[in-house]
Amino acid sequence: MLHSTSVLLAARGLKLFEVARKLPNYGYGQRFTRKTWIRNGHGDDSFWMLTRIIARKEGTRLKAYGRFTWRGVTEEKEREIRGAHKREWKLFAPNAASSPPTGLEGPNDRTRHNRTETPGSSR
Repeated sequence: MLHSTSVLLAARGLKLFEVARKLPNYGYGQRFTRKTWIRNGHGDDSFWMLTRIIARKEGTRLKAYGRFTWRGVTEEKEREIRGAHKREWKLFAPNAASSPPTGLEGPNDRTRHNRTETPGSSR
C-alpha cells in the first residue's frame, strides 16, 4: 500500500519549518514546542516563540530564531533555535490534555471555524 508524502511526514514528525509554513505570516510570533519536551513533562511551560527565519545563502538550510522559554522562564534575548531541523515540532498548546489552547489553534482548526455556510450547502 502506498502512502502520500504528507502521511509519511506526519508519521515521522515535522520540522519546525514544516509546521511554521502552514501558519499565517510563516508562524512569526507563534509558540512551538518539541514532542520530547512534552513526553518528559515540560510541555506546558517550555516553548520557542518564533521571531524570524533566514537562509544563509541561496539553496542552503534555513535558520530559525526566537525567544526561548524553559520551565516558565523566558530568556531576554533572541537566539538561534537549536534542533529546528529535527522532526518533532508542533504548535504549542499548554495543558492540551485538560483544556483547549486559547488563540493558538493550528491552521486546520482555523480554516474549519472560519468556513461560512450558504443556505442549502452541507459540510
